[in-house]
Amino acid sequence: MAKTTTAPAETSPSSRPPDPPGTILRVRKREQTLTLVARKLTAPQQFSTIDGRVRPGEIGDYVLSYENGVAVDVVGPQELARAYETIVPEAQLTLTPEQITRIAKCVRFGGTATAESLVSAIESLAFVAIGEHRLPFTPGQIAELKLRADKRGMAYDAYVKRIVDLILEQFFQTSF
Repeated sequence: MAKTTTAPAETSPSSRPPDPPGTILRVRKREQTLTLVARKLTAPQQFSTIDGRVRPGEIGDYVLSYENGVAVDVVGPQELARAYETIVPEAQLTLTPEQITRIAKCVRFGGTATAESLVSAIESLAFVAIGEHRLPFTPGQIAELKLRADKRGMAYDAYVKRIVDLILEQFFQTSF
């Protein structure tokens, strides 16, 4: 797992909206440096903690664990807000598996969902490029190109390549 640089965020129980079930946070005991993972429970479960205790957890409680998944404790939302501070990594977007699946269906990227594969898939839908030069088509214009490709029984990428080839052919055959 790649290490990320995180910056502490000062939060109070009243300044943060409630976390939806399944939320995973990075937290640190106030005035300590050890960072833990806090995962909000979606169903009642029992956890064996690192010190051998068995702790019950109810829906809405948080299981606190080390990065490797070893449980440290189970706390309620009030205890989490009182005793821990949430660590908010800079420039990080957290997506649930369901959200990743929805995005994958929209942008049609395959394989392992990495940040880079997601960005590449979005870029391929957001613009057309000739080399390093981006052509700023609107989403409507890109949809029109896709429609024209479908009408000709061509893949979108093949249709765009054909257009680029025509542009290059015109460029080298026409004097300015």
